[in-house]
Amino acid sequence: MKNFPPSFQTTNHALKSIIDFLPRDDKKGLIQLNSEFREAAISSLIYQSELKLNSEPFKINNPKTYSFNSNKFEADLNLFKYANPNGYGNKIATIEISPSILQTETNNRLIKITNAINSSKVIIDLKIPKWIPEFSNLLALLNPNKIESLSITSHDLKDEILQALVTSNLLSNVTSLSLHANLDNEQLEKIPEYDLSKLRSLDLNGNNIGNDNLEILTKFNLPNLTSLNLGCNKINDAGIQHIIDSNLSNLISLDLGYNQIGDEGLKTIITNYKNLSKLSSINLSDNYISDKSMQYLSESKFISQLDYLDLANNNIGDNGVKYFFESKFQINIININLAHNNINSDGVKIIANSKYSSKITGLNIEGNDIQNQGLKNLIDSPFLSQLTSINLSGCNINDNGFAHLYSPKALPNLASITLDPPGIYGLIKSPKSVNTINTKRPNQKINIQYNAGLNPGLVRNLKALNNYTPTIEDSSNDDFYNF
Repeated sequence: MKNFPPSFQTTNHALKSIIDFLPRDDKKGLIQLNSEFREAAISSLIYQSELKLNSEPFKINNPKTYSFNSNKFEADLNLFKYANPNGYGNKIATIEISPSILQTETNNRLIKITNAINSSKVIIDLKIPKWIPEFSNLLALLNPNKIESLSITSHDLKDEILQALVTSNLLSNVTSLSLHANLDNEQLEKIPEYDLSKLRSLDLNGNNIGNDNLEILTKFNLPNLTSLNLGCNKINDAGIQHIIDSNLSNLISLDLGYNQIGDEGLKTIITNYKNLSKLSSINLSDNYISDKSMQYLSESKFISQLDYLDLANNNIGDNGVKYFFESKFQINIININLAHNNINSDGVKIIANSKYSSKITGLNIEGNDIQNQGLKNLIDSPFLSQLTSINLSGCNINDNGFAHLYSPKALPNLASITLDPPGIYGLIKSPKSVNTINTKRPNQKINIQYNAGLNPGLVRNLKALNNYTPTIEDSSNDDFYNF
């Protein structure tokens, strides 16, 4: 068996890099409460890491992300180079480069990074979370055939970024491009000059493009684009026509979240939906969608081509739900997000009793005041048997409401429930309720949302569930780290 490079065995940071690859179960007994490594466990840790990293299930289920940071640059680089020859079963590795690593030994580190990427046997998704001028040199040195996806975030230096992309020839090679750089009209006007024909995914989220600049999108040559993100760009109803007029005949996914789109904007999409004939996923969260919009949707064949619809944080009430879920065209929705609207138990009852809900596997109704009766309506549904995941955070359900869920016949395929601390308390406030779930719904998975307020008692109850494994993201509560 190969040994890890010497730097892995001599630095605490490097060992932490190794541990990042391991599932939580493999970390038990290896970390003290103060997160320092036990000396006696180091050799065992390295041995277990090698076994885990080379196992087929791990290769398949754990795509690799390497974050190059200044305080452990050599360890991160060695980890990438050590894993890279075999790719650990992945054709793509993600590298995220912190700008801080180029603030010292700039030229030396540039050469090391580019050599590692250019000699890589896997294709790279490159992420630059904050642009600095030195990254121009990095892009110029990279072999464009090694970079499949590129993501750049910056609040200035826009001309410099575009020039660096042109010089490197990356724009004509990448299939996925993400630019969060407050691009203005001048920069957007330059993009159509370049060959973007290979692009399958374009993310321009958060650039404050606005309606007028959006017209430039019609000049882009994007024949293979399947995913477009225009979220958070101050687009209102008037700007929607520019999207319709663009050559987006192969578009499958469209993100228009966090804009200013209302009834008329949605009506424009619906009226011209044949221009987006392959669209199956649309995000309209955080806009001005009302019950009137839902009526427009319900009357159009457009919704029959959708399998994913995000309508969170709008102004949809029970009447809007009625329009949508009683529509004969609503036949293919698999996943729908209705979080933070104005839906109550009556609206949920409409969803539950609609024969057009039969294909739904994912339902998010977080932040709607459905209360105990709303959950009972869902559980009694004859049409939601395919539901596998549901978000009930902030729905004002207590232990009496969750008692309906203890029956194994209730939503028989439900595998995942997402709750906030009050919901967790209502579901498993006592060891008795934990035992009930473990007995009657032994495979039930519980996810936690907004969980910093969990008390140690609830944490213990969570850990007692058959199918709950806390992760680092689960809580800021130190009790989660006490393996």
